[in-house]
Amino acid sequence: MHRRTLLAAGASALAVPALAQPAAARTLRFVPFAGLSSIDPIWTSAFNVRDHGFLIYDTLYGTDADLVPRPQMAEGHETSADGLTWTIRLREGLRFHDNEPVCARDCIASLVRWAKRDGFGQTWAAAIEEMRASDDRTMVFRLKRPFPQFLAAIGKPSSNVPFIMPERVALTDAGTQITDATGSGPYRFLKDEWQPGARSTYARFDGYVPRQEPPSWSAGGKVAHIERIEWHSIPDAATAAAALQAGEIDWWGEMQADLVPTIRRSRNARVVIYNKLGTFMSLRFNTLHPPFDNPAVRRAVMLAIKQSDYAVAIQGDDPELSQPCPSYWTCGTPLSTDAANAPLRTADIEKAAAALRDSGYRGEKALILQATDIFNNKASGEVTFDLLKRMGMNAELVATDWGTVVQKRANKEPNVWGIFHTGWSGLDNINPAVNVSLRTNGAGAWFGWPDDPRIEKLRDEWFATSDPDAAKRATTQMQVLAFETVPYIPLCLVYFPSGISSRVQGVLEGPVPYFWNVRKT
Repeated sequence: MHRRTLLAAGASALAVPALAQPAAARTLRFVPFAGLSSIDPIWTSAFNVRDHGFLIYDTLYGTDADLVPRPQMAEGHETSADGLTWTIRLREGLRFHDNEPVCARDCIASLVRWAKRDGFGQTWAAAIEEMRASDDRTMVFRLKRPFPQFLAAIGKPSSNVPFIMPERVALTDAGTQITDATGSGPYRFLKDEWQPGARSTYARFDGYVPRQEPPSWSAGGKVAHIERIEWHSIPDAATAAAALQAGEIDWWGEMQADLVPTIRRSRNARVVIYNKLGTFMSLRFNTLHPPFDNPAVRRAVMLAIKQSDYAVAIQGDDPELSQPCPSYWTCGTPLSTDAANAPLRTADIEKAAAALRDSGYRGEKALILQATDIFNNKASGEVTFDLLKRMGMNAELVATDWGTVVQKRANKEPNVWGIFHTGWSGLDNINPAVNVSLRTNGAGAWFGWPDDPRIEKLRDEWFATSDPDAAKRATTQMQVLAFETVPYIPLCLVYFPSGISSRVQGVLEGPVPYFWNVRKT
């Protein structure tokens, strides 16, 4: 696929020959929100890499639509009476794409690597005294203390997902990207056809044995009806819309709001919102280096943020597609609170400018990484750049592609980045276990590396209690401290519609675009 051809082609969006009908019915062409530039869903939390991971890997446990962990690769588990020993046994017949059997030692190595990168995983691992493979199909976990959310951790349904890899791959240092994409999931990654950032291709793995139960989110029977899946990056929205209407693509992952009416009028496609919890947009700071190592500067920026500006810039003024959410916990979920959120409800650029002057800011450059190939990221970057300039900051917009943002945001050296924007599924912000952005454990934290032991202590209290009132008090106080230290800024909730061909059926609801259960006529 040639980028120039795409941008110039109008309705003829893909520079590939038309397929005969039988072949077309066996191939699904999908347009992700960004081209795949990394194949390691443990090294990065980027959602397109997570989605790639769900195609080629499987997990010991999945999470269903009721947020209940269910056995996936696991046959089941047993726990000791004191809750300190968990024994998990694998299903029979699990094989990797190289036809090697999946063994317990592969799972142990995979979980060890995942736990070094994921916030929930770090807490899970800290509760474990020992984990070992007692035989090829059996894992034994001996805990230091009871950990009721044991299965919720290893069944985590969004980034970073504890995907199971072969031991030889999982032994790769957690800070180094893997190069071997051998998995055991319903599809195989065709690495020879991979054009990083432009195209990636998957073939059905005939050795995959799905569970014999209905699919629900990342749990249940993952039946691969489609033989071949192609991801095509089409950065230009009008080109993607034309390709969908012309039948040249089958599924457009994230549509822009202004094209929704066009697709709704089309006889060949429909509009679907499969992620009902929405996407939580956020502005992430690099807290290691000036100017954003200073909490007073971060608080000044928050005073300038008007959430509705971001919502409109990303999804227009359709209330079905966006809403403000001045909370560190997804609005409409049990832990959401208004505590201390006045700065996000009363945006004032003049107050922001005055606070910046009082903060000790000395004119250091504020580098904003902007992924121009993702419309929500591009729009957010432009709004933030304008705000920072108006409040008196020496801001610079670094326009690049998402793949480069993913690489740069992992860099801890000075003068690389100060801000980037990203979106998390609403599911990822419902509680402290999964809200990676609110980890404040310094070097072990997510990109930006905020350090606040007070928030970490409250997070530990939340994990330790079974009292809902005590849990709510802990998370409310976490939010109060977050508004004080500002590790990141919640921008708004947006709901990204997909454009799906009328020939495609069986797309499941959930926080992730799942490719199993999908059929094409």
